[in-house]
Amino acid sequence: VALLFPLGLGWQHYGDRKLEAEMGEPLGLWRTALKSGEMGERLASGFDDLPPQTILLADWEQITPLWYLQQVEGVRPDITLVYPIERLSEFAAQDRPLCLARHYPVDERWHLTNVDALVCLQRNPAQTLSARMTPQDTTLVTQAKRTFGWRGRGSRIRRSAPGGDVTVMLGWEALRALEHDYSISLRLLDEAWQEVWKQDQQHPVMGLYATSRWAAGEVVQDWHEITVARDLPPGVYLWGVVVYRATPPGDFENLRDTAGNIVIYGGSLQVLPR
Repeated sequence: VALLFPLGLGWQHYGDRKLEAEMGEPLGLWRTALKSGEMGERLASGFDDLPPQTILLADWEQITPLWYLQQVEGVRPDITLVYPIERLSEFAAQDRPLCLARHYPVDERWHLTNVDALVCLQRNPAQTLSARMTPQDTTLVTQAKRTFGWRGRGSRIRRSAPGGDVTVMLGWEALRALEHDYSISLRLLDEAWQEVWKQDQQHPVMGLYATSRWAAGEVVQDWHEITVARDLPPGVYLWGVVVYRATPPGDFENLRDTAGNIVIYGGSLQVLPR
């Protein structure tokens, strides 16, 4: 009886469970996902900054909180939300802005940039940064001080609760076409400049946009997250960026700023006591 009773309850609600599996969970769970999870906040942060009439493609996990934002809270009704993300080819020929809600490989006709955690596909290279970014002008050079043709144009940082992620948007400009593919390493340092955390990304824009594909004069917004561990001691920390490429046989070439620094200082973070 103990085994049959829950089985009976499950069969009694089979129709409801089947509908939820096919069509999604009830709206109350959409609200929970949006308000309590970080995915909804991460996606919503870029929603308002998308160009008018954007087509935004996503999978179920991403589109659920976005539907809630649009249908319940009335945010950006001009945006067309499309599910699943594999339908990209259906909309590629339309003359409307096109963005993705997660990492998804695309062909080389597109110029990529981040709008917060969203990836936007552009038919022509971007020439300007978001007005919300803090201007910064750091020219990158090789070890021999040869002007490399790449510079940092700005950054924007958004703090989160202790133990959460801190989002960092980097802005880059290709001063000329780039021959090699360079990787990005985000670093968190203590006040003695000792590394306490790092994360490497093979290519900018969530690993999707190799630097050898950038056009001369192109501006690229590049989204990252710094993970602040819950056991990190309170205090002031510095964040910075290293730009490098692997060279045979197993060596690395680090780009530098004009003062010779490998770690390009971005700003500071204060970790509060728990």
